[in-house]
Amino acid sequence: MFNLYPQLLKFVAWLYDVVNCGTGFEGTAAVSGIILVAIILSLVIVGLLLNLIERLEFTFFCYFFGYKAAFYIVNYATLAGTILHELSHALFAFITGAKITEISFFDRDKESLGHIAYQPKGPFFLQAVQHSLTACAPVIVGIASFILVSYIFLTTTYGVWAQTLLIYLGISIINHSSMSTADLKLYLKGIWAIAIPLYAIIFVFCKMTLH
Repeated sequence: MFNLYPQLLKFVAWLYDVVNCGTGFEGTAAVSGIILVAIILSLVIVGLLLNLIERLEFTFFCYFFGYKAAFYIVNYATLAGTILHELSHALFAFITGAKITEISFFDRDKESLGHIAYQPKGPFFLQAVQHSLTACAPVIVGIASFILVSYIFLTTTYGVWAQTLLIYLGISIINHSSMSTADLKLYLKGIWAIAIPLYAIIFVFCKMTLH
């Protein structure tokens, strides 16, 4: 399931054929650019799509059970996902050098879930990286965690209670792996800083696939 390298090689080879610019610098630059744009946009699309699903889910429960019950069901009943969401923000902020000033998993006085606050540190380039990676962290960590939980669920034979717990965790995680409007703004604000080194890495990888 996790051996994606052969598929990546085939995908890159297919892109070279589609671009049809050869395997020199020009062709590799074009292929690398396509992959870079696809990665950047995929995080936005997945994050916003999950956000839309969450809103539709809330609207559904609100219609049948009322606002307060819907808010509880969609948000507090899946608190495990909220915790992972905020920890993801905090983790990416921390590993990129930002200072975590506040973290909450349960905002009682607000019509919201948890939140974190951080202070960017370092030069302008590094601060841009901190903003962008911190913003998209729940999408990356959430999707990866959901895949892992799904894999465990499908490949193990635990008891009913353990399987039920895995289902709950899967729903909770995916329910809070979305990207809010505020997250999207921060992501786009600093994405240029991530795009530069990421493009270089992709370029080298594409070159390596030719050998």
